[in-house]
Amino acid sequence: MKGTERPKYYFNTRDLVVIATLTAIRSVIAVSSEPLIRGLVHGVLHLPGPGTGMAIFGWFSFVIWMLLAYGLTLKKGSVFLTSILMGIVTAFTGMGPIAGIIVLPIFIGAGLCMELGLLLKHSSVKYLAAGVLGNIAFFILFISMAGFYKGQWLLASFIPIATVIGAISGLVGGLVTISLLVSLRKAGLAPSDEKQG
Repeated sequence: MKGTERPKYYFNTRDLVVIATLTAIRSVIAVSSEPLIRGLVHGVLHLPGPGTGMAIFGWFSFVIWMLLAYGLTLKKGSVFLTSILMGIVTAFTGMGPIAGIIVLPIFIGAGLCMELGLLLKHSSVKYLAAGVLGNIAFFILFISMAGFYKGQWLLASFIPIATVIGAISGLVGGLVTISLLVSLRKAGLAPSDEKQG
């Protein structure tokens, strides 16, 4: 009977489980790898901070997880929803010199920029563009928040270099995501029809 049909929601249960799982995996990896990244970037390479580690490792820290959310659901808005969840979790776990609610706008801003990149038509190009836009936005928002709220500013002369590094890192995140999705589609674990996205 039509009267007993359940209403259809934009994100189904599978979509929400995928997004929640990716958020959980990313959160565990981020918390466990942050001390190693900070030690490498500032202790071994002696690069200025804050934000340099985010620029270099943004592809691994958040880009691929957000892009996988889109690649596994093929729904616009999935990256934005994932960015909100990641931001909420990171508000409690902290991120470098900053923690709390000020972390949320960083993730949301990056998520929105990635959604813009995903509006492109070509499948591979959209992932690359989203990775680049998202990581640059994340880096700029991160150093801005760290500066305004903690008084820890990245050297102005290093910002252009770090921005280029961030763009390359975002590009790497897009490439890794494309490769992962190809493997997942071959295994039947990811949808292959991009018409929905």
